[in-house]
Amino acid sequence: MDLIKLKEIVELFENSNVSKMNLEEKGFKICLEKNGTVKEIKEIKPVSITKDFCEKEKETVYFNNLYEVKSPIVGVFYQSQNPDDAPLVIKGDHVKKGDILCIIEAMKVMNEIIAEKDGEIVDICVTNGQLVEFSQVLFRMK
Repeated sequence: MDLIKLKEIVELFENSNVSKMNLEEKGFKICLEKNGTVKEIKEIKPVSITKDFCEKEKETVYFNNLYEVKSPIVGVFYQSQNPDDAPLVIKGDHVKKGDILCIIEAMKVMNEIIAEKDGEIVDICVTNGQLVEFSQVLFRMK
């Protein structure tokens, strides 16, 4: 595994709600925990990637097949258009290109974040009311 790919994986992990991740690929293994330390690196046989989601379930996720929806602006992330409304999307929802995924408030302007392609929401990486940065991952889709 080259250094650039390893840095990208660590950055994705750090910007996610995942607390622990084990990655095994082409004879390479890395175990990450949210405190940012690398627990173990060793050579092994290739297998798939396993990721712990915010919920306590485990699910195999192939990161190369995921599409990340990133924030185009700095602002406050809202899951619904009004405080009393249900979230626009939740994990497991299938969305179509053009669907509203969330709202980001910036300078008192409510900006709708739109799905750029069809897919399924597999991870929501931020929480309602959270301040998000430019290019921060909001959702992962497959």
